Amino acid sequence: MKSEKSTKKDAPPRRQPGQGGRDSETRHINITTSTCANQEIHISQPASVQRARLLSMLRRGPVNTLQGRAVGIMSIAARIFELKAAGNEIITVTLPNRVAKYVLVREVGHDD
Repeated sequence: MKSEKSTKKDAPPRRQPGQGGRDSETRHINITTSTCANQEIHISQPASVQRARLLSMLRRGPVNTLQGRAVGIMSIAARIFELKAAGNEIITVTLPNRVAKYVLVREVGHDD
């Protein structure tokens, strides 16, 4: 008796990406915007926009990591570093659970 071996001909053809099936269907990503402190959150904001928003928040008072993330600034430490490099004086206070609080002491160009 001959043993029957499964051949590739028996298996359904494998689809390559872009040749129909799930991979070629248009995929939609639903990005939900919400508001926090009356500001609409936008995904993937340019760093310059994030710096401006963060500086505006710091002018009103201390800002912590979670507050920054709530308005779309995911790398708040990087934006603080950039603001400091521009000449702004910002104090960093480390809080528990990997949260930092940032306080604007002196803004560049605003000597009070």
